[in-house]
Amino acid sequence: MVNELDGPGPFGPVVNGTQIVFYNYRPNGGAGWAFLVIFGLGVLVHVSYVFWLRACHFIPFILGGVGEAFGYYGRAKAHENPIVAGPYILQNLLILGSPPLFAATIYMSLGRIIIALDLRRHALVSPRLTAFFYVIIDIGCFVTQVFRAVMPASGDPEGIKMGKTLIMSGLAAQLGVITLFVLSCWHSHTCARREANDLNATRAGIAWRKYYLMTYGVASLMFLRSLVRGIEYFQGEKWYIMTHEIFLYLFDAVPMVTIMALYLWIHPGRLVRHVGRVKNYTWPDEANIMLERR
Repeated sequence: MVNELDGPGPFGPVVNGTQIVFYNYRPNGGAGWAFLVIFGLGVLVHVSYVFWLRACHFIPFILGGVGEAFGYYGRAKAHENPIVAGPYILQNLLILGSPPLFAATIYMSLGRIIIALDLRRHALVSPRLTAFFYVIIDIGCFVTQVFRAVMPASGDPEGIKMGKTLIMSGLAAQLGVITLFVLSCWHSHTCARREANDLNATRAGIAWRKYYLMTYGVASLMFLRSLVRGIEYFQGEKWYIMTHEIFLYLFDAVPMVTIMALYLWIHPGRLVRHVGRVKNYTWPDEANIMLERR
C-alpha cells in the first residue's frame, strides 16, 4: 500500500477517496539536515556582510536563505512521516518560493555595479527602475510558487491541475526574466570594457571585471535550476526527474548553495565600498602629468 511507512513509496494521504502522492520515495533525512545546516551557516555569514558592507539590498537574499533552510528542515521531517501534509507543504512552499528572493537581490546587485562604475549614462533604462521591474516580476513568480505549493495538499484534482499550471508559468516567467537580465548585464559589461581605461575603478586598480563574471555565473545557475524544475513539472510525477530525489539536490539545492558561496567570495558590496573610497579623488589627465614632469 502507498501509505505503508515501511514501504518504498510512493507516499501520501487519501483525501476524499483520491490518492495524493507527496513523494515517490522516502525523502532522505540526512541530506535534509545537512542542507539545513549549510544554508543556516550561509545566512549567518551573509547577515554579518550586510552590516559590514552596508548591503541592505541583500535582505531578500538572506530571507531566501532562511526559507531554503526551513524548506530542507521540512524534507528532513518528512523522512520520519512522509504522509503528513505539514512537512510536505513546508518544503514545497519554501524550496520553490525562496529562489525568487535570491533573484531579487541578484537583479538589484547589477544596478549597484552599474552605479559604482558610473555607467548609468549607457543604461537603456535607469538601473534602479530596471531592478524594480525585475523585482516586481519576481514577486509575481513568488506568488505563483506559493499557490502551487499549497494546492496539491487539498486533494482537489482541479487544484492539483491548476497548481501544475501555475508552477510551470512561474518557472517560464523566471527563465524569461533571467534571459533579459543577462542581456542587460552583457550590454553594461560591453560598455564597461569599451571605457575600461577611463573608469575610476580601473585607475584605482580595482578588479571590477570579476563582478560581471560572477553575475553571469549566478544567473546561469538560476537559469539551470528553473529549467530543470520546469522540465520536472512538465513531465509529471511518474517521470524520471520527479521520481529520483538526487535531481532536487543536484539541480536545486547545490546551485542555490553555490550562489550563496559566490556572493560571499565576490560580494558587490566590496566593489561599492572600494569605489566609494576613491570616488572623490581627482584623477590627473595625461597632459597634466607630462607638464608636471617638465
